[in-house]
Amino acid sequence: MKDKILEHRKFFSIIDDIFLIFIGCFTFPVYNFSKDAPEISRWINVFVALTAYYEIGLVQGVLFEYKGLGKSIYTTLSMTVLGLLCRFYLEYGEVSNTWNFIWPNITLHLFVAVVVTLLGRSRSGAQC
Repeated sequence: MKDKILEHRKFFSIIDDIFLIFIGCFTFPVYNFSKDAPEISRWINVFVALTAYYEIGLVQGVLFEYKGLGKSIYTTLSMTVLGLLCRFYLEYGEVSNTWNFIWPNITLHLFVAVVVTLLGRSRSGAQC
């Protein structure tokens, strides 16, 4: 798989960015501190977010193999924030924005995105 990613680096870079935006939008918040939601749906969301960010990290480990961690951190943060903005405008005017967009939810989501992506990136050599 590593050879395929390196052969089509630009394509996989674009897919990586689109997937980060998608996951940032639809798995936010990773864990909601403000809303009474069924526990099972909270933990399903945590699992999906962790798995997705780990897989993104595996691809970034190949794409940014010779670049520093800063490239992965910058890409993950910027695309995830773009996904959060998409989520905000998608639900603009709804009460769910007041439940979801609180500082603990935003901070936890960005922290999990960066840490799990870097964890996947560090393991990419062993798995690709």
